[in-house]
Amino acid sequence: MDYDKAEILKRPPPAQGMMRFELLHEDAEGNVLSYESRDGPGLRHIPGTRANPLDMPFTPFLGPIGGALVIIPTVGHSKFAAIIGALSGWTMAIGIGTGAEAAGDTGLSSEITTYGGAAASVTPTVLTNVITWVHQWTFTAGASFAVDEAGVFKDAVLMVRNKYASVKNVVDTDKLTATLMDTE
Repeated sequence: MDYDKAEILKRPPPAQGMMRFELLHEDAEGNVLSYESRDGPGLRHIPGTRANPLDMPFTPFLGPIGGALVIIPTVGHSKFAAIIGALSGWTMAIGIGTGAEAAGDTGLSSEITTYGGAAASVTPTVLTNVITWVHQWTFTAGASFAVDEAGVFKDAVLMVRNKYASVKNVVDTDKLTATLMDTE
């Protein structure tokens, strides 16, 4: 499948009250090898705080979105309301785990820690009603991973886990960019 990077980059943020987790896989020359995007209920959608037609209980999202899941684990719910605006202490990680998402998740199924794929500190950006976390990994010599999960952590607590519908087979010099956007 052909991917147009310019079209991917200019996608609008998710609809109000929704979040989007994206994964962009490129080779060393910047050619897009694969792209995946999943939308789900927003992380900052807390009942009773907004006059919003999407007002619903803030519970783990467990339903399929286009064949994949975006999970807000139980441990993440208790922390989101208090710390979503804090810009420090955030980390993004990717993994090769095959375990399904569950509300009781506390980490990725199998987090990558070597060959340029280790977890990285991220500082979210806030623009109007959209908060965005993004990190790009560049894989080093010896890398050969079948990436199929990503997560966002706050102070080592798993806040969001996403299991992708298809595996991204990465090797040295490949780049993988994970982006999580959340709208109010």
